[in-house]
Amino acid sequence: MKQLKRILFGLASILLLQFSSGAQVIYNFRYQLPQVDTTNYDAFVVIAGAGGGFARVKYWSAEQNKSVIIEAQLKDTFATDGDGITDESRKGYVTLQPKSLNGQASNIPQVVYWFKTNENDQMEPWGVALKNGAPGDAPRFYDHVRMIEQADLKKDFVLQYFNRRDSVYQRMFEGVARGPGLSTSNMTMHMIIVANVDDDSIGASAAKDKDEMMKMLNSLAGSMKVKTNAIVIAGDNYSKKSLLNALSGLQPQKQDMVIFYYSGHGFRRQKTTSANLPMNGIYPHLDLRANKQQDYLKESIGIDSVYSILLRKGARFNLVLGDCCNSVVEATNTVAKPPGVPRGPELEKSMRNVQAMFLDPAPVAIIATAANVQELASSNNNFGGFFSYFFRSTLNFYLSPLRVDPPTWESLLREAQAETVKKARRTYCSRPFVPANICKQTPIFNVLD
Repeated sequence: MKQLKRILFGLASILLLQFSSGAQVIYNFRYQLPQVDTTNYDAFVVIAGAGGGFARVKYWSAEQNKSVIIEAQLKDTFATDGDGITDESRKGYVTLQPKSLNGQASNIPQVVYWFKTNENDQMEPWGVALKNGAPGDAPRFYDHVRMIEQADLKKDFVLQYFNRRDSVYQRMFEGVARGPGLSTSNMTMHMIIVANVDDDSIGASAAKDKDEMMKMLNSLAGSMKVKTNAIVIAGDNYSKKSLLNALSGLQPQKQDMVIFYYSGHGFRRQKTTSANLPMNGIYPHLDLRANKQQDYLKESIGIDSVYSILLRKGARFNLVLGDCCNSVVEATNTVAKPPGVPRGPELEKSMRNVQAMFLDPAPVAIIATAANVQELASSNNNFGGFFSYFFRSTLNFYLSPLRVDPPTWESLLREAQAETVKKARRTYCSRPFVPANICKQTPIFNVLD
């Protein structure tokens, strides 16, 4: 059995190295809880990239002479080290509000599905433990665990945990008509991606953000079968002039989508009595200097000004995102450890959810940035900006057939905001590592739909 577990963990490690962060990760855990009973539990565990998810757990009830299925929501938790500091290398998902779906289950045990970082900085399954177990109890496996891929999600397998009336099953296998949504044959997704990839302090992080955002948007466009018009402002053409030219030349049609994304330095413009400088609002200005010798007051533009310019273009869908600081211009992004997240294959999207978010005919206008007034934005050179990560992972999960509740932009941004806040509270913006130096980062947004 121990040899089998080592083989399974080794396979999981190899798989984790092959897959990038996707909409969600699905695991099949089988385990016992000898502290409670001798029951064999079989769990279908869905972990959303933004920190939650759900589980369907089945077991045989001798009393009822049938299989019982439990559903529970999942919420992430972290272990702490000897000094009480969060240890992001050990992350658990706690079952909350477990309820029986097809029987009278009593005393349903609440458990934690634990993961830990391996030598390749990838999170892999570690074990299962009781939620209220004794302090220091190590999680244990009693049978096996495996990552579920798209090819595994056959009807027979899914029906072990869901029935044909479940919305998850129907999204996977029943299909969805577009209904009153717009035709995509004459629709274009316009993308303006601006990233300060040459900056000494955050260039690597901005480059990661640029690549991941382009990858996600191209995947979305492919799923929706829409044309694309991508403008990338980075490297040698990184400047305010390039951005203004791109905004001026953009000519979307009424049915089109426009998405603007910025990753770089940002700052809060100081109030001034000069008639040439606007009074500042809550959203940051984008530092578009090609080099530090340029005047940042001249080589910048408010992201809310970009938003206003794009709205006047008249496209049906407008999304403006910024991952940057919102403090003084001399401040720089906080570089921190990446969040502990299991990674797995990207699964197919639910066209019903894609339609609700992007293709319904009602106009949508969204602006969102990584930090509130006087706050810094956290990032990691190998992971990108944390707000960008949590936005992407939340959106991917909202477009998944495993997303049960109807998706909305308001709820999506609130989840991405909450996860960014939590990550900041696990990060120290300066030394020493005392509570006064814990980061504060609260993404801000506005949704008009």
